[in-house]
Parts: sequence; structure tokens; C-alpha cells
Amino acid sequence: MNNKSKLDWHAASNRSKGLIIAIAASLVLIVLAAYKVPLFHDEVYGTITGVSEVHNETGSKLIAVVQLDSGAQVLVPMPSELPIPQDSRARVNVGRSLFGRKSYRIIAYSE
Repeated sequence: MNNKSKLDWHAASNRSKGLIIAIAASLVLIVLAAYKVPLFHDEVYGTITGVSEVHNETGSKLIAVVQLDSGAQVLVPMPSELPIPQDSRARVNVGRSLFGRKSYRIIAYSE
């Protein structure tokens, strides 16, 4: 058997292993993105029952407690440039990922 044919077979084997690893890594990244990124959006209404300011090492942010019309109570991050309302109606965007993970965002509210 020729020494050159052994090297060619070994190189081809390494290339196919690398291709399989790259495909597997791509699939893992796609699954992680599908878990995190909201694909389905819905708009619900609720009442802001309270607002709290949370401090951590990166700064502070406002968190609103919203009582949805469906009866559920959720914590929603609030933009800091908006005034702090209480007992006002809010429109909340509910984003659902492919695996059911929900994220909430206040779109608008009225006094």
C-alpha cells in the first residue's frame, strides 16, 4: 500500500469530521436562537398596578407590575423616558418564542 493513499484517506476523514462538527454547531445555534427570539407577537391590555426601580451593577431600570385583562399578573420592563404612571391602562406586547418562552414589553399606556 502506498504511503500517499494513507495520507489522502486521513485528510478526507479529518475534513468530514470537521464538516459534521460545523453542522452540529450550526444546529445548536439555531435551536438556541429559536428558544430566545420571539417569533409570535400578540397584543393584550392590562392595568399598571405598581412601578419599581431595580438597581444593579449596570445601572437602574424600571419594572412595572401589570394586571392583564385575562387575570394574569406580569412584570414588564418599562422605558425610563416615560413618566411613572400608576393605575393606568397599558397595551402590552407579548412575544412568544418557538418553544413557548414569553417576553413582555409595554407599547403604550393611557392615564
